[in-house]
Amino acid sequence: MCVCERERMLSFSIATLIYFRVAENIVGSIHHHLFHFKIDLDIKGQINRYETLDLALDERKWPWHKSGQETFQQLSFSHTLKETELQAVYRYNFSTPKYHIVYNNQERNKFGAHRAYRLSVEGFSKVLFPDDSPVLSSRKWCKYQIAVTHRKDEEESSSSIFSMFDGQSPHVDFDRFLQDDESLVDQDLVFWVTAGFHHIPHTEDIPNTPTVGTQATISLMPYNYFPECPSVGSRDAVRADVIKDSVVFQDYGLSVNSRCLPTKFDFSYLLQNKSHLFP
Repeated sequence: MCVCERERMLSFSIATLIYFRVAENIVGSIHHHLFHFKIDLDIKGQINRYETLDLALDERKWPWHKSGQETFQQLSFSHTLKETELQAVYRYNFSTPKYHIVYNNQERNKFGAHRAYRLSVEGFSKVLFPDDSPVLSSRKWCKYQIAVTHRKDEEESSSSIFSMFDGQSPHVDFDRFLQDDESLVDQDLVFWVTAGFHHIPHTEDIPNTPTVGTQATISLMPYNYFPECPSVGSRDAVRADVIKDSVVFQDYGLSVNSRCLPTKFDFSYLLQNKSHLFP
């Protein structure tokens, strides 16, 4: 086998492991997009708790089911209060689905439930490197999909501008945020959330990488916090009722001159006239 042929085969072998060729003289290596968010949540004040609603399959006998001797399966959930920082460390597991809830223990709605907010994440992504990998030494935060800490001024950020170069001795070591394992019960809590996705570049990434299918979302959602959906109080609400053969619209006093569609902008005109959009 000639040297050039061997090199070609070796190159192809490596390519099948870490990259695709995406254009002339360009290869796209596999990589991992990860974003770390610091979320300082204060729900009805700074004295908060963090718990999970752990989903499970409940199977038991019910007197109303058939003869009363057969078991009946249904979804259920249980409350799990996270009392310390190490207890609150979360690594996503499809086998243990759960809701992440933050609340003030002194605040309840008229039905007795905690007035809370839910942290919902669509974009958890597993890091394949082992915890002790040198690759992670200056970015240890990526091991955890969620971490929760007692707020401290000195724990301002999970990383630093030096993280690309200080792997031997990280300027910020996120694991130290958790090692004291402080109490999280009725404390000022900070949530550290990691979201992202793996990316194996392909030819359609050239010249512009598409955003479709590559989004990661973190949502803060009221959970038993309001008495009803807040959209009910929207000034733009419109209700339509079918009465016999006609449709009656109720605009709740909304001006007839209002419109749902945004005003059409002539961007060429704005550009020529140096508007505030194009200074």
